[in-house]
Amino acid sequence: MASRIASMYCQCPHCLTVYRLLAQELAAGRGQAHCGSCGQDFDALATITSELPPEPIQRLYLVEREPKLPTLSQAVLRPKQWQPSLFNPAGDASAKSSADELASADTSAIGSSDNSTPPANDSTAAPAPAHEFLRSHRRRSRQRPAWPGWLAVGVLSVVLLAQVAWAERARLLGIDTYRQWAHSACTWLGCTITDQDSSQRPSLVMVSRDIRKHPNVDDALLINALISNRSGHNQPWPMLELRLSDLDEQALAMRRFLPRDYLSNPARIGAGMPADTTLPVELEVVDPGTEAVSFEFRLLPLPAGSH
Repeated sequence: MASRIASMYCQCPHCLTVYRLLAQELAAGRGQAHCGSCGQDFDALATITSELPPEPIQRLYLVEREPKLPTLSQAVLRPKQWQPSLFNPAGDASAKSSADELASADTSAIGSSDNSTPPANDSTAAPAPAHEFLRSHRRRSRQRPAWPGWLAVGVLSVVLLAQVAWAERARLLGIDTYRQWAHSACTWLGCTITDQDSSQRPSLVMVSRDIRKHPNVDDALLINALISNRSGHNQPWPMLELRLSDLDEQALAMRRFLPRDYLSNPARIGAGMPADTTLPVELEVVDPGTEAVSFEFRLLPLPAGSH
């Protein structure tokens, strides 16, 4: 793999010409260079740099000579005599031949000494070069298919969604859109969805609520709400409870409204709230101040004897 050669620059101190030079040129002159403009010789290492300063360029900065030689720490390669190269198969053969020649020379120099070490057995098979092992490992890695991993991710995602839907089934079936989807799925799968027990569903619910500054009265709040009777029969009118709280959820003000406080026609109290109807309610309360930042509405059963 070819590596990109970094550019270096130097400047002639006589004519101030800036040159680009390569490491081979710098090594050939042992740091000295000959200026092609003025013909003078100069020390290229004195102004050598890897980046040019912003234009206009007058003089390159002089490289200060350190009293102590720099210690090189980023090692790239440390060749060993008996270690085959990982990237140059031709180098392996030359290194092996050099080692054989050295071993032959040592054997002939020692001669027939009794303390000489016997030569290695030629029948021993040499291990495969390291680069061949790396290449075969990379080929096996490329041949391994990736679809089993993606299939496992898809299956786990479906299982997770099914668990969430099952845990939240009561709330999701209360939403008409999700309930229609569930009915369609059960029609295809052959299952049934049982309706929620009517005793567990609230008959009277607060459909919407809103509180804001009163447009016509100072230091007052205007409250608008919608109460719905979702049962199939009349229900007793509820008592409305309004609670105003601060940032720490501490109650600042609380008031309860009886049916006579929010119904414009008191004659309707005795008959109860009609089935499958929605009633708009408008209330006026005193503003407790700027500390009130949240409110809570509750529908409470009407105490006995209260209207």
